[in-house]
Amino acid sequence: MLKKPVLTIAKLERADLLPKEKIAAIKNVPHDLRPVVMTGDGVNDAPSLTAADVGIAMGAKGATAASESADAVIMVNDISKVNDAVAIGKHTMKVANIDVLAAIAIVILLEIVAATGIIPAFLGAILQEVVDLITICLALLAKTKPSKKQFGLEE
Repeated sequence: MLKKPVLTIAKLERADLLPKEKIAAIKNVPHDLRPVVMTGDGVNDAPSLTAADVGIAMGAKGATAASESADAVIMVNDISKVNDAVAIGKHTMKVANIDVLAAIAIVILLEIVAATGIIPAFLGAILQEVVDLITICLALLAKTKPSKKQFGLEE
């Protein structure tokens, strides 16, 4: 279990802060060092979890206030899971970007073809369903495991 919430600012960890001090420290982080991620597991961490750009509550047995104030809840008391959550988030965003860009490219191509009158409207409607099917299949890539780079294991 986390004994002391630790606030890291520009690779400087700060522990043993009172709730008001945590909030002040988070608010005083310069914009070029953001986003600020705060992890905590107790009632006294709830305000700072809300003040941070990303609040992460730790532990299934942690305080309800911390869990409700956080943007994410990690159900085990293992700080390394924060890295896993970030890797999964990066992977999901990469898949979403690929999905959206592929759909836009395919639709633009089909619109150009449809504008020339080469295909009838009925075939265009069927091709739109094919585009939907392709984007759904691409979205399934989110279920794949993030790469080692996304886990921060290689450069």
